[in-house]
Amino acid sequence: MTEYIRAVIAFGGGSLGPIAGTIAVTEVMAARFTRSDDLVGMLVDRCHRAGVLRDSITAVDIALLLEQIGKRSLVEQFEALGHNDWLDDARNARDRLVAIALNGLRPGPGALPHSAPSDDLLSRRWNDPSG
Repeated sequence: MTEYIRAVIAFGGGSLGPIAGTIAVTEVMAARFTRSDDLVGMLVDRCHRAGVLRDSITAVDIALLLEQIGKRSLVEQFEALGHNDWLDDARNARDRLVAIALNGLRPGPGALPHSAPSDDLLSRRWNDPSG
């Protein structure tokens, strides 16, 4: 799971969330979203069976985590400002935050607040006609 999350963040995954509900979703897009969701669900199941992921963590939790961490990062902001001399510090800070998030996914004492998000929480916005 950690390698998957790190790879998605490095690739810039989770960045489509802000345009949800503002563009038409094609059948091809929907099929790819479904396939991706299925694969992440299988990964979450494997991690649960291996005992390396909190029981209450769902595929939707993972998708939300990726979306939040994948938002325009400090690295991208510094690049846009032309401050390449600050990039190593920004990358190190981002790596640290990713490690903090990943550690929170592991089984540990204490329950997470609130119940897990519903399976349709993320897909609702793609189907919202008011967007």
